[in-house]
Amino acid sequence: MKEKKRPIYARVSILVDDAKAKYPVEEFRINPIVTPIKFIPEDDPRRRKFEKALRPLDSSLRRNVVDSLVRILTEEYVESELGVKMADALNVHNEGGHYDSFEDSGMFAERLTEDLHEVGHDQHMGINFIEPRSQTDPDNGDREPKHGPTLEDLKQMNFGFGSITLDTESAPGKTIATLPIQGFLPSSEKTWDIWREIRAAIGERLSRVAGADALLVDLRDNNGGDPSTVAFVMSYLLDDGPKHLLDFVDRSGKVDESFSTLPIDELPAGTNAFGGTKPLFVLTTENTISGGEDMAYGLQVFQRAIAVIGEGNEATAGAANPITKPQFICEEAFGDKWWLAAIPVVKPVHAVTRSNWERFGVKSDVVAGKGEWVGVENAKEVATTFAVRILGEGKNEL
Repeated sequence: MKEKKRPIYARVSILVDDAKAKYPVEEFRINPIVTPIKFIPEDDPRRRKFEKALRPLDSSLRRNVVDSLVRILTEEYVESELGVKMADALNVHNEGGHYDSFEDSGMFAERLTEDLHEVGHDQHMGINFIEPRSQTDPDNGDREPKHGPTLEDLKQMNFGFGSITLDTESAPGKTIATLPIQGFLPSSEKTWDIWREIRAAIGERLSRVAGADALLVDLRDNNGGDPSTVAFVMSYLLDDGPKHLLDFVDRSGKVDESFSTLPIDELPAGTNAFGGTKPLFVLTTENTISGGEDMAYGLQVFQRAIAVIGEGNEATAGAANPITKPQFICEEAFGDKWWLAAIPVVKPVHAVTRSNWERFGVKSDVVAGKGEWVGVENAKEVATTFAVRILGEGKNEL
């Protein structure tokens, strides 16, 4: 499969259940792949680079990759003891002949990622064999293409938000707002030139719920994003900014980056905050991950959320350690920017707990479908019931 608008190839895999009538699709995946060498003409100036990068792996090349990863894991991975364990596991696999059958770099990268996950359980970590961006455009030479979306592109994504709803029926005379956040777009000065416009657009969406009497922050479909944007959104939900949220800290304890909410007077002009006193609930699933967990964790430990309500889940995914400095490896052997090691070198340390949600996730205070909520599977329905009760009683606790 090849995309129409961009010279990027992808592999489609479909898993069907042949034991059921009409063979229902159980899983559908589209994964980008390196341009197959057969589609690179002999006279294409990229041909030699592709031939070098895509040649079949031998024991020496596999050893090269493993050694590069072992170095990063033992010297830089944020949890030093765990880094050594993962490095040892790769060496055992390689020396035991478990990698001998891998001649394709893409397949080898997938196996290495699986082996690291099995030992480290760090969901952000990944080893990737990718096509360098400059290679995708034969007219671009060795220059990196310009990147960054337009506002129109981001508008099509609704700037990371789902459909905001205002419920005026469940609690007569009151409004219960639902704010679905599916992802946190980059919105800091160090990212895109249009970061101010992005923040203004996000602020406009947050302003739509500012006048509500209660708020359901729906992170059930949240797949993470930029921690600076998490902090920005939190500025609309917490009072007394700037409030220190968390730091990114390396293995030596050095703070690499800090995140805080903004003072109310630094929010985009014309936007309004929901504030830090009205009833607020957080909705999650076991798939709420990374930046979504960051927000859920913060609202919980600051005691801003009355309850984190899981939709059948006792906790969220448990992926805290971010990828801030991915590294290209083995460039002498394969060429520039083919092998990418996404290995966390920092971890979040929260201002309140001095810890984070890695591997354990954000614990649900209430689980839809369990306990007193057997038969009520929808977390939003549970949260709405709580909100109606609290608004009727005129208090801000369960």
